[in-house]
Amino acid sequence: MTSFRWGLIKQQMSVQFLVRTLNPFFLGLFVIQPAVFSAVGMLLSRAAGNSTPDLVYNVIGGGIMGMWSGLVFTSTYDILGDRRNGMLELIVG
Repeated sequence: MTSFRWGLIKQQMSVQFLVRTLNPFFLGLFVIQPAVFSAVGMLLSRAAGNSTPDLVYNVIGGGIMGMWSGLVFTSTYDILGDRRNGMLELIVG
């Protein structure tokens, strides 16, 4: 029984991964947006007077901000999709 559940969970994870990687909106959300956040952080660091901005803080901060906004957008997309398909009531109830 538990191996059957793990098989279903693994299959569902692979389907969700394919849905996320084939959608260009989410690809841009998880790849382009963190790069833009990091670039803006580096520009702001230079504007503040640092001749050599700290790359570690800028890259990690931009990545965390990008992943956070990506998770907010994708979770909203998932909830709206489940509601539209009538699955939200089955999941919650």
